[in-house]
Amino acid sequence: MAVERLLRIVKDKGDVAVRVLCTDFELKYCKPLVDALQLGLKKRFSHMFHNPELIAAAILLSKCKATWTKDNATIRMGMDYIKDHLEEPLLQLEMGSTNSTLSKIPNVEELMQETGFTPAHIVRLYDRFEALDKEKTGHLRPQDFGAINRLAMNPIGDRIIGAFFSPGQETVDFHSFVRILAHFRPADKNRPKDPSMPEPVNSRTSKLKFAFQLYDQDKDGKISRAELLQVLRSMLEMQVTEEQLESIADRTILEADLDKDDAISFEEFRKSLEKVNIDHKMSIRFLR
Repeated sequence: MAVERLLRIVKDKGDVAVRVLCTDFELKYCKPLVDALQLGLKKRFSHMFHNPELIAAAILLSKCKATWTKDNATIRMGMDYIKDHLEEPLLQLEMGSTNSTLSKIPNVEELMQETGFTPAHIVRLYDRFEALDKEKTGHLRPQDFGAINRLAMNPIGDRIIGAFFSPGQETVDFHSFVRILAHFRPADKNRPKDPSMPEPVNSRTSKLKFAFQLYDQDKDGKISRAELLQVLRSMLEMQVTEEQLESIADRTILEADLDKDDAISFEEFRKSLEKVNIDHKMSIRFLR
């Protein structure tokens, strides 16, 4: 029973265990006694403090971690051992799985260069695409996107899904799927601009064009009052009255419509969103 009590105190009290032991057992705290105990432990177990494998085992043990030592050099020795002996096999396993998946995708190098996605992103998107492709046809239909809960619950989810499909197109392949999702990849702020290269699909301008088309349903290059009202109804119908919706639409057009043609062009749309963090609004969490 005494041993169990000792172990419980050490486990519960951690670094102050020796002082607590003296208190709980009504012993007067005695520094020479503590020093003697620590010296004895060091002599008995000092070899462990120089064995990288044992240090690593102690660090990995959930009940132990590194609370038994505050010596940075000792902890670093154990962490280096873990890195050398565990990280490399795991990395090789991950890379092997990634390469296996990438080998299934035609022209994957060109796709990564075009979209800016890393191999790891492409593999995640491929896994997601395959999960949505229930019939294993290699193509997705609009109804397949219904399995994405966030789209199903989004008031303008149908418009977002529609953006994946060109006019008259009933299915989308993996490459087109990735190109659309590239709009939601964070912008490359440090990427040098090359006038000879096309605008990156994840640039601020490309993101805004993607958002603009969700409003401009007739593709005439302008957002009319009626089109704006349709989106507002989808997003706010249950929260405000029709009169309030019309008032919001009128005020929005009044503020954004610089050429006074009762519609919002893309340039006016872009200017009205100058202070908006579009990267934050259009992002996929795991792509950050």
